[in-house]
Amino acid sequence: MTAPKINFPAENSPQRAKSSGSLNIRAKVVPLKPGRSLMDWIRLGKSGQDLAGTGGRVQVVTEEELGKHNKEQDAWISIRGKRVYNMTPYLEYHPGGIPEIMRGVGRDATDLFDETHKWVNAESMLEKCFIGPLMRSNVVKKTKPSRTGSGNSLNVSSGSLRSHNSLFVPSAQVDGFTVPVPPQKSQDPRYDWYQNDKIVTISVFTRKKEVQVEDIILELKDGKEFDAVFILGEKSFRIHLALSNLISHQQVRMSGESGKVDILLTKEAAGVQWTELGQGLQGNNSFKPHKERDSRLWDCRVISVDSVTHNCKLFCCELPKGVIMRIPIGHHIHMTRDVEGMQISRPYTVVLPSLQVDPSEREFDGRRFYLMIKLYPEGTLTPTLNPVVAGDTLHVTDYSGDFKDSRLNEAKEIFLIAAGTGFTPMIRLIRRTVLENSSAEKAVKLLFANRQEKDILWKQQIDELADNASPRFQVFYTVTQSTPEWEGYEGRVCMEMLLEILPPPPSAGTERELFIGVCGPDAFTHHIVSMLKDLSYTGKMIHAFLA
Repeated sequence: MTAPKINFPAENSPQRAKSSGSLNIRAKVVPLKPGRSLMDWIRLGKSGQDLAGTGGRVQVVTEEELGKHNKEQDAWISIRGKRVYNMTPYLEYHPGGIPEIMRGVGRDATDLFDETHKWVNAESMLEKCFIGPLMRSNVVKKTKPSRTGSGNSLNVSSGSLRSHNSLFVPSAQVDGFTVPVPPQKSQDPRYDWYQNDKIVTISVFTRKKEVQVEDIILELKDGKEFDAVFILGEKSFRIHLALSNLISHQQVRMSGESGKVDILLTKEAAGVQWTELGQGLQGNNSFKPHKERDSRLWDCRVISVDSVTHNCKLFCCELPKGVIMRIPIGHHIHMTRDVEGMQISRPYTVVLPSLQVDPSEREFDGRRFYLMIKLYPEGTLTPTLNPVVAGDTLHVTDYSGDFKDSRLNEAKEIFLIAAGTGFTPMIRLIRRTVLENSSAEKAVKLLFANRQEKDILWKQQIDELADNASPRFQVFYTVTQSTPEWEGYEGRVCMEMLLEILPPPPSAGTERELFIGVCGPDAFTHHIVSMLKDLSYTGKMIHAFLA
């Protein structure tokens, strides 16, 4: 069976993870010239060349001056409104191409940067291009409003730090009369607290229906610093407190569809009545977009490292004591490693220890996670993982992604197309729909593309599941380098394969009954989505996982 020629998996491609449910797929990765890889950029930074073009002197840059440097031969950029970098020497090293990076030159490009590079350490990546701090012009300082009665001491049972100044009453003119305007009820989340002899309960009113336990990240330091983040749609709500007394344990209790969440804190000294919950710390009671939220970096202990194939390993990692984070299906963490003095970050989808359900996993729910990583000999980050063993430490961030597992509930038929380590987001989708929800009559099909049979991840487990769960679960393999004994498809995924395996596109109004998930190297994912659209499958049916 012939197929269009596309290059996958790219030799140095990192695993792809970020999801794009709307199919607004970002620009493709542009082929770089020889000698323009990330490792080449790292070496250039260590060469001693004056990449900033300032002769080693730090200079203050005004917004007016920044705006003058907006050409390819003279490209400056500001990140976070604080630091200015000379991007001219980096342009040819940018995987997204020169036009993409030119969109942000001559100005503060934080929004553009966060669209695709939120997890990149700009200070490390562009350290040698640093020109100096950005000096803002025409900044008007606002007078802080009175906070009578609010303060930071939460000695009342409300976590909402409202002003109690009642002297000002909003009013409006109606037919010549001044009438009071009733205050609008805030739709922001809030929290209260109460206690008994053993437990302090923080009740969080998220105002979002169907909050899931995966939407909550808890961190407790030294038994007193409590930090909770609630992922609520496009925004995050944070509670950050120095508790008034020590606690020994924390637990989440969900309240169905109401949007109310209880955080149960076990008192270390039972019977002691708290007079206040604690003091608000930086970021407490904040509710802001995800892109404005600082990501967290944790040192995670490696519990085990197991071989999956000849060049792929499964890492089991444990979060630091006091951290509870349950990663949603189809989401990923970012791992940061030091590569020749530069901090390099890569996304990796969180997987499972096995396709089989193991009850013992619940013991470590929210505490341990698994990463399946292909090690590329010529890669930038993955070669540093080859010597990692149990007991070592890996630096990871909190999760990101926008895949909603409610799509799995809506769909009657699920079709997954994966290439190489693009199989990783499919692992939890398969277990959820085939094994954990075995009573649901959903047909799940997996089309799995690889170079050789030996590259197929968990082939034995997949085949066993296909045998035991047939006809609900079916798998189709294709390889580009086959042997005489090979019995699956041969060649790259093509239109003929899709026509043979996929059901016809659903009629209007029933599009959500079909779910097609696609993941692999960027070239593969773009090509598959393009073919699917040519076959009349729409964005309502397709979810592309990209990074």
